[in-house]
Amino acid sequence: MKKILWCGGSHLGHAKKIIESHFTEFTNSFYITAGPKNKRWSIQGGRYFVEGSVVGDNGAEPDKRLDLSDFDQIIFIGQWIQPLKYLPRFQPISTALKHAILRRDDLFINLPGGNFNEPIVLFPKIAKGKCILLCDPWNRNNALPIAFIEDFKQELICFCQKEDIRLMFQPQSTLDKNLSTLEIFSRSQSDKSHFNTDFWRLYLQSLAIF
Repeated sequence: MKKILWCGGSHLGHAKKIIESHFTEFTNSFYITAGPKNKRWSIQGGRYFVEGSVVGDNGAEPDKRLDLSDFDQIIFIGQWIQPLKYLPRFQPISTALKHAILRRDDLFINLPGGNFNEPIVLFPKIAKGKCILLCDPWNRNNALPIAFIEDFKQELICFCQKEDIRLMFQPQSTLDKNLSTLEIFSRSQSDKSHFNTDFWRLYLQSLAIF
């Protein structure tokens, strides 16, 4: 039976039920590579233990080590890939400023706030050709300029091609014309960035693993 390592933070937690019910033909393992504990750990200088193909000792699961060569596929369910981190809501933006924000080699690695997104570059180097990224969902009631999001997407496409990561975005059917995730997928009225099992069912059903 083929083995999949599913990585991420809160989005992974919300998708886990669908993963376990829809991917029963695989051995599924889960590893927290995002989330608040890893963010704080990274900002404070925490870095993964690495020995050959073995990684571990992160902020969320400090006693856990995994041999990435044991897995046939490594799938990130989001990994801090969120355009709102780079541009506050309602802020007007010129083309020059947009380019200054987005056209950086480390755009998805050295994140706003001092967070180092180590797994998104470390894991693909160790597990070559095995990594898939399901981009974080776009927020509900998104107020960012559409042009900014489209350029952000293009930068992510280029980054993933360079790092040999297969990239997926959420289905168009989950979005409105402003590239906001539809309200019917909300987990709660107050939460604009996390979504329910219906959302993750739609997102994951288009995932071709092998």
